[in-house]
Amino acid sequence: MIEINVDLSELNDVAKRYDRIKVRPILHKYIEKSGIRITSIAKERYFGKSRWPLHEHLWVQTGRLRASIGNRSKEGIWRWKDYLTLEVGTKVVYGAIHEFGGIIRWKTKKGQAVIPRRPFLLPAIADFRSEEISIMIKQMEEEILRKLR
Repeated sequence: MIEINVDLSELNDVAKRYDRIKVRPILHKYIEKSGIRITSIAKERYFGKSRWPLHEHLWVQTGRLRASIGNRSKEGIWRWKDYLTLEVGTKVVYGAIHEFGGIIRWKTKKGQAVIPRRPFLLPAIADFRSEEISIMIKQMEEEILRKLR
């Protein structure tokens, strides 16, 4: 299981410039859109055909990890909290070992395996922040201005 906090204070900064009660639904909408976009970047680039080197891809065997990224459940895989932070992750236990690497131990002759670090969430967050957050901020501000007219 892994949950990574994504700071979206830039979106909140836009909302602060206006009446926060009126723009709160728009802020929630864009935080949710950010979560959806980050999870889709992780799925497309880490598990799919992408610009990432092939040795960094984790080949899909069952599809369980890929499907779990961004899925909603009663507890919520990704959710906004305090209007500033988005939690993105997966409830699949072995998601963290692929994200950060490590050693897995079990009771057999070999006893352990070293799993290399093959991150899929952290690079997706970095890509979103570098490529798409400014576009989303612009769209959010335009929507707020339309609503307040």
